[in-house]
Amino acid sequence: MATGRSVDSARFYAQQLPVNAPCILYNGSGIYDYQQETFIYTKFLPASCRQYAEKVFQRFPNVGAQALTTTTLFGVGNHQEVEKYMAMEHIDFVPCQLDEIEQELLKLVFVAEEEELPAIQEFLLSQNLEDVSFNHSGQVYFEMLPKNINKGAALELLCRSLEIPMSHVVAIGDFYNDLELLKAAGFSAVPKNAPDDLKQLCNLTVGDCNHGALADVVEFLEQAWE
Repeated sequence: MATGRSVDSARFYAQQLPVNAPCILYNGSGIYDYQQETFIYTKFLPASCRQYAEKVFQRFPNVGAQALTTTTLFGVGNHQEVEKYMAMEHIDFVPCQLDEIEQELLKLVFVAEEEELPAIQEFLLSQNLEDVSFNHSGQVYFEMLPKNINKGAALELLCRSLEIPMSHVVAIGDFYNDLELLKAAGFSAVPKNAPDDLKQLCNLTVGDCNHGALADVVEFLEQAWE
């Protein structure tokens, strides 16, 4: 399982599947073993990320952000904006100021109205920040991650540790934060509601996310290897 979610937010899915391997979380900033209840890999944002975020809040006062540590999801900036979208996903957060967070951050997720997000994205990219990476992870989310961190890089690290060839990996993803994951896997698939440019990169397009896309991939693989 590879997701942008935190340990607690992804736990339900890890238990329901259930998974039998460590999970890629925080869009690649952490790899967590739910069987052992421990991180096997973490990569934290540099301290400079807080200065970058404060510039965003000053320029775009309506913007909020999720600040994620290994234990807690904090809401910073415009708390009301964070609360609006976290309530939709039934995720709890701790409201605070960014400078009140003592722990290192695994990622920052800027949260804004869909029509405002392109301006925030353009502003951040125009800063030419060399010690962080950015990831478009949803219609209202734009993430700041540690440099060179993404799901694909984490997948390669995990496969090396488990001694699994990348050619044996099958991946499915539906948005731009899955791009590197899909490129890294030996076989890649997307649901039909994924962006068209992702479809062009993948080996297989299956049904809609909400109508058995993963089951379609499993069925395809079973038929291909009968």
